[in-house]
Formats: sequence, structure tokens, C-alpha cells
Amino acid sequence: MTNLQGVWSLVSQYQAIGNNNWADPLVGDIGLFARSATSTVIEFVNIASDGNAQDFGDHSNDQGNTQAAGSSTRAIFRIEYISSAGDTIEFCEIARKSNTTDFGDVSVARYSGTAVLSNQTRAVFAGGYKADDSGYSNVMDYVTIATTGNATDFGNLSVARDSLGALSSTTRGVFSMGRSSGGDYNDNVMDYITIGSTGNASDFGDLSVVRTVAEGASSNTRGLFMGGYNSSAFSSGQAYRTNTIDYITIASTGNASDFGDLSTQGTGGGTSNGTKAVFNFGYDAAAAADTNTIDKVTIASTGNATDFGDASTNNGNSVKATSDSHGGL
Repeated sequence: MTNLQGVWSLVSQYQAIGNNNWADPLVGDIGLFARSATSTVIEFVNIASDGNAQDFGDHSNDQGNTQAAGSSTRAIFRIEYISSAGDTIEFCEIARKSNTTDFGDVSVARYSGTAVLSNQTRAVFAGGYKADDSGYSNVMDYVTIATTGNATDFGNLSVARDSLGALSSTTRGVFSMGRSSGGDYNDNVMDYITIGSTGNASDFGDLSVVRTVAEGASSNTRGLFMGGYNSSAFSSGQAYRTNTIDYITIASTGNASDFGDLSTQGTGGGTSNGTKAVFNFGYDAAAAADTNTIDKVTIASTGNATDFGDASTNNGNSVKATSDSHGGL
């Protein structure tokens, strides 16, 4: 009887974390890619092993941008909308394939590329466009990932902006670039915060290439900003992307250095398992079309990205990512 109880206990544990598929639980190195703008699909990959993405579940938003961060157990999604300021936060348990559930609201409603980063305990949201369409926001607010509830004020960015990138170590978060000054300019500003405290962001340095909506991924020591729109994208009215990858040492301050190139010029979502960073393209500028390509790099080295696998469908402009083992955990 004791042995049988032990067997059934083990089966129950696997079922709890494997969405009733106890032979194949989602454990370790799990990266999540959330699409939006035209889709609610969330997919997952095992970052340690190259391969194609698989279905995980859905979030609630197919109308705008969905940002993502997380701890080792839980993913947090900031839900935004194209033409109105969303304030919703949703979450799911990373080890169990499922749809997202309501978490709470941000402290100040805003939209258009609010960035989010996290360590194991706390997620911090930064920037965006104000709810009354009066301009860019410098607001930062935060939640405790293991609980649910509304976000609390953290402090202010050094420059009000939207369309930021973000990455983190276990102690420090870095926000990069974005749009400001009326929307026709891209900044190469990088700000940093201490995640465990509150207060205003401080200047970190500059990116090697001025651009916006570059995606961050990191180990606990090194951060990468990948892809994005270059400095001419908004002023010229042309949607031109870049394949640039920059890197920084998170514990220091200073300008970013060139790491290498993505496989194509594009925008998408990036995350890591602390060793390998993956970048899921939403749009391939060279092909002038949506794409399902996923690139990879080894964070501790430098060099160009290589193929990791494919998402199940072409992603469009909006895809964001998080994992259960990124640099901030």
C-alpha cells in the first residue's frame, strides 16, 4: 500500500506540472513566446535544446502589444492595446501549459511599448504612452510576482518614452532606448534601477546603434539588446529594422559594445536560460514579410546568431518573451 501511494503521489505531481501529461512535464529552461496584435497564442521552447516551438496556451489580448517577464515558476504579461491605454496584468504558471489568468492592474494606465523586467521576486513595468494621449510616460511601477494585485509606484525613468527594451540580473534592471520628443526620434539612452528597492532610474550609457524596440535577454552578468527599428524608422516613415546585437556588463555602467548580428533585420521577442539567448522574430525586414524564425546566441561569447528552430506560425510585428531561468533569477 505504501509503495502504491508513493507511485500515485509521483503521478499526481507530474500531472500538476505537466498539464495532465505526466510523462512530459515542462521543467527547466522553458522559454515562452507570446504573440499579440493579431493573435493570443503563447508558445514554448526548451532553450537548452534547439527545436521548434509548441503550443502553451493563450492570453487575452489580440489588439496590441503584450510584454512579458517572470520568475522561475510564474510568467507575468502586461496587456496593452493599439489605440487605447490598457492597464491589465495577467499571469500563468510556467510549468503547466494553460491560458493566462488576471493578476491585477498597473498603477497608471498607458500603452505603446511599456517595458517589463524582473528578478525572482519582483517585476517592474516602465514607460509607455499616457492614457489621455498627452505624451510619453516616465512611470515605473512594480508587482510581487508570487502574489496577485495591482502594481505600486516604483519611480521615474530619466526620459519619458515608449517602445523600450529591458533586461536584468538578479539585482539590477536595465531599460534601453525608445521613442520620445514627439515620436519622431529614437533615443539610445539606457537607464538602470536596483530591482529590490524603489526610486528613479539612473543613466547607464548608450547603445552602439540608435534604435527602438530592441529586445533584451541576459545572463546574471551580461545583457544583450537585439534587433529593433533603426534611427530612421519613424522620422522617414519607413519601417526599417536592424540586425544589430549589443552587449553590456550589467553590474557596471558604460556604453554598449557590438556583439554580432541576428540572421536578418527584424523585430521580435528575446529571452534566455542564463546561458543561451533566443530571439523569436515577428517580422523579417529583408523578406518584407512576417516570419517564424527563432535565432540563438551564446551570451558569454560574441558572434552572429544561428538558427534555433521555428515558431508554429509567422508572428507579425508583436511577439514578446520570458523564461523560467533568465539572467534575473
